[in-house]
Amino acid sequence: MPSITGKWADGPFPLVSTSHVDYTPGKSHPAIYFALLMAHSHNGILRALNSIYHASTAVHTPDDIADLLEYIKIWHEWLEHHHHTEEELLFPLLEDLTGIPGSMAGNVAQHEAFTPGLGALHNYALNTAPEAYDGREVREIIDGFAMELAVHLKDEIPTLTGLARLDKPSQIKDMKAIFAKFEARMRHGGEAKRMFPIVLGTADVDYESNAMFPPVPAFLFWLTRVYLEKKYTRLWRFNPCTLTRTKRPLAFVGE
Repeated sequence: MPSITGKWADGPFPLVSTSHVDYTPGKSHPAIYFALLMAHSHNGILRALNSIYHASTAVHTPDDIADLLEYIKIWHEWLEHHHHTEEELLFPLLEDLTGIPGSMAGNVAQHEAFTPGLGALHNYALNTAPEAYDGREVREIIDGFAMELAVHLKDEIPTLTGLARLDKPSQIKDMKAIFAKFEARMRHGGEAKRMFPIVLGTADVDYESNAMFPPVPAFLFWLTRVYLEKKYTRLWRFNPCTLTRTKRPLAFVGE
């Protein structure tokens, strides 16, 4: 595991621990496997946000500022697609499977709690010219919603592991189909040249046995490195990991 000194993307907003998710390959309930994947996905989202937070007061040239603002837009696209897919596909299907209407309503309410702050950050990235940029304002916006987001990303995991109580063969079959639909929708959201590099570049393969994430064919790792990352290559300086999912020092760290 690479040694990183100084601030990194595991803070200030805490990552989701997977130590309580008891997963055994080939043996565990599909809900346990999916919860583990979701936790690693959430950690990628948090690492990107932490990287943005650290970089916000460290970028000073017009080019670096413009790149950070574009990186924020991509991060927002990723998070919005993730949550829309949950609300429009995953949660309704899981409620149908459990037979408990409203059982996922708490998760949706958490989405709504941090949505205004998330929108404020996106609007700032959309409407701010480099010469008007103020990193302190970016941090203030993030401070207004990030802990609520981090709590939500943590709380969602036990909700998913709790589905392991549905252990009838028909329920397990239906659950696998639901999870497959979610993963397929996530893979096809947004521009591949924007999504794949940020997903791979925020995945730490050494974090609590994260070798399984993201669950994509091996050729997509190769395709991202040799082709997909080229269009926006300057932006991936803000990724805290390489495209081979190895953590690296942050390129920009402010006070």
